[in-house]
Amino acid sequence: MISEAGKTYLADNKNVKIAHLVELELAGENNVYDYLTDYKRTITVGTTDYQAGKILTVGSVKLTQGITNYKVNITVPGEYQEELDKATTDESYEGRTLKIYKAYIDNDGSIIPMQDGGPVLLFEGYITDVALNDNVTSGKSTITWSCAGELQDFEKVNGRLTDDASHRGLISTVEGDVPSSAAKRPEYKTDT
Repeated sequence: MISEAGKTYLADNKNVKIAHLVELELAGENNVYDYLTDYKRTITVGTTDYQAGKILTVGSVKLTQGITNYKVNITVPGEYQEELDKATTDESYEGRTLKIYKAYIDNDGSIIPMQDGGPVLLFEGYITDVALNDNVTSGKSTITWSCAGELQDFEKVNGRLTDDASHRGLISTVEGDVPSSAAKRPEYKTDT
């Protein structure tokens, strides 16, 4: 719920800056987090400092009512050795948590309290993949963290290799589509 003070400030001021704040759970057992922002300077929320300039892009995130499962990518520059180390470590990032907040910043550089006295939580989910992309032409690299919403496991169909018709080996007959011996395994014929 957006605070009334936040709504009023946004309605009365046209010069509002926006920053994305990302909380990324790092590999390890001690629940260590990395705090990053796409803003030009470090942003402090409570006792947490979000490091400036560590995010190149944040994929589109929409606020809606109801149950949804969004996927979003976050791209960070590969010029920072510590970011490269995180992406190339032997430890798995899959399943680690990630939160994306949107902070509205006033002319003084302070965060406008929008939700629970701070920024608005836009996305909460899990890391599904990390990719390192090297651009040979420019000599620069980027790291892309792919994330999916908390409901990702409800949409996943484990073990299914392709679409339903191919999975069950459906063929067209006079009676309609029916399973056939083209299914990879006999039990797949009835797997709907």
